[in-house]
Amino acid sequence: MQFPLYAALNIFCIFIVIIVLSRRIMTLEKQKYHKLFNIVIIASLIFFIFDAIWGFVEAGLLLPKTKFITYFLNAGYFIFLGIASISWFVYSEKHQNPSLISKKRYLYLTMIPYVIYFILVIIS
Repeated sequence: MQFPLYAALNIFCIFIVIIVLSRRIMTLEKQKYHKLFNIVIIASLIFFIFDAIWGFVEAGLLLPKTKFITYFLNAGYFIFLGIASISWFVYSEKHQNPSLISKKRYLYLTMIPYVIYFILVIIS
């Protein structure tokens, strides 16, 4: 009974993100960090797609629910969630304090938790 609402919300989010991405691509005005924000949007779009596919698999409507498919969908879900969050962090930090994050050393230091996150996603 929960699946129709879950699917509808994911599809709605996918459409919203597609609209935002298409407007960002069609705009002629290029902001300073235009590409970085596009990465946030694209990673979020892929994240929602993995979540929607997972919902269809859980409901038994799209693919058989095997260990490999479940692992692949969960890993993709968490990997793109991590990409979206680190991209958002770097994007927001470049707007708030560009002198700090522009130094490669500090950028690499801020990525240590995300590297650990990706390693844990892969080995789990």
